[in-house]
Amino acid sequence: MFSFLLFSDLHLGATEYGPSDDENRFETLKKIIRIGMEHDLILIAGDLFHGKPSPENFSKVEKIFSDCEKNGKKILIAPGEHEIGDDNKPYAELFNLPACVVFSNSIKGNEFFFDKDGEQICIVGVPSSSPRLFPIIDKINKKHFVIGLFHGEVNLDQQECSPNTIIFTKNDIIKSGIDFFALGHVHQFKAFKHKNQIIGVYAGSPEPFTFQEKGDRFAVSVIVQNNHVSNLKRIAVNSIVAEECVFSCIDFDSMQKLFEAIESRASKRKSLRVILQGTRHFLIDTESIEKLQNSFFRFVWEDLSEPSLEMLIAQFRGYKCFRGDFFNRLSEELKEGKIPMGIEKEDIARLLWSLMREHCTRAGDGQC
Repeated sequence: MFSFLLFSDLHLGATEYGPSDDENRFETLKKIIRIGMEHDLILIAGDLFHGKPSPENFSKVEKIFSDCEKNGKKILIAPGEHEIGDDNKPYAELFNLPACVVFSNSIKGNEFFFDKDGEQICIVGVPSSSPRLFPIIDKINKKHFVIGLFHGEVNLDQQECSPNTIIFTKNDIIKSGIDFFALGHVHQFKAFKHKNQIIGVYAGSPEPFTFQEKGDRFAVSVIVQNNHVSNLKRIAVNSIVAEECVFSCIDFDSMQKLFEAIESRASKRKSLRVILQGTRHFLIDTESIEKLQNSFFRFVWEDLSEPSLEMLIAQFRGYKCFRGDFFNRLSEELKEGKIPMGIEKEDIARLLWSLMREHCTRAGDGQC
């Protein structure tokens, strides 16, 4: 029986504002390596780093991986597109990490053999800069169970795929001679079957990189026995949980009710992105929004709602400028029923709100 732990796409060093950060990514990496120590091998299907590793990040990973080296545990890496330099080669730092074997030959590919209790395993792979998918297939010895470690996209329906990464089709997979595909690049967990056998898996990102990467994030534990996958198990490893909620204004009659709905999801281990949509019949309380920042690891507020005409009047009639005068006059016109027949209040509100968002970027501007 042979076991390996697969993960990919941790993106250490990413500076894009998202649901997590490097501090949490390193905590997740520590957790993954602790779990990996219970397996025969650890496989990384690309994008451990997001760009050339900084000296600080390299040092942290070096320290984490040193435990593997002390215990004779190997880590195999198929570099992803974010780990390929301008010379089309993997960054040199990858080769200096302890315990690591880097699949760096984009022309001929690389092999790694592992024998345990009569179970013979061959892991093959290429970096994502490989000009074609399987330069190593001709060398595969079918007396071994063959695992392909790749960072790329499975294109089963001939859809448009990401540039700068390996793309392989259903026909490539079936004819490859590879028994199991250990894959990275796609950030959601996904398994592939052929003839009722699991033949490949994307582990997905172990720590959320965007707010769309919701819920638990995984490393994947795989057991190979008698030349087939006998067990595959997802193991939740993420430090931060990402959530994205779309709220409709029709479901709330006050800011307080909306605040309570958001606050009910509060957790310091969660990053929440809220999108508010629809016609709004209450005022937005900016103090409540700011308060929510302290209830989550990260909180992102995106207001796509459109205030009703009554809310626009309530919000702006007190301004000491032309805008305030305009809304005071509009309020009087509404009370006196002077809005022409056939003109809907919703249409007036939508037009005014559109003009204000385009031209009035600061409270107190004299335009409307």
